[in-house]
Amino acid sequence: MTAPTDFASQMHLAVVEESPLWSLTARVVDHLGGGRTIEHGPWSPGECSMLLLRWFATGWLELYLPEVPAGWHLRPEEWQDRAERRGPFNVLTAEDTYQLLLAPARWLVDTLMGRSASAAQTQAWGTRRPTGTPPRCPADLTYC
Repeated sequence: MTAPTDFASQMHLAVVEESPLWSLTARVVDHLGGGRTIEHGPWSPGECSMLLLRWFATGWLELYLPEVPAGWHLRPEEWQDRAERRGPFNVLTAEDTYQLLLAPARWLVDTLMGRSASAAQTQAWGTRRPTGTPPRCPADLTYC
């Protein structure tokens, strides 16, 4: 088995940390002490989208909207009424998740879609066999 690329590892970490979509493409710097750093990214929005779509197709992640803090005035989105309430979260439908992951241009910090829709791993992360036919990756993307 091939070791995951830095990109795939960082995307996995972002999912585990339930990062908001707008933050996924950003450059990240790990400070190791003694002035040493490791830089990751920035990542192509299209590559982020493609990888997350494949993981979504396998059932490894879902998108949810956490409670929006008081004072945040974000534009309502059409999918909000279709989301399933689970505790303090609104989980997007499969179709809405697919459409949102397909459109990284919509992952903006000042919208509900980008600011608050977070990717979260499911219980089956890494253990569930892929089902269905995930989107095809370009031939040069070895992490798919």
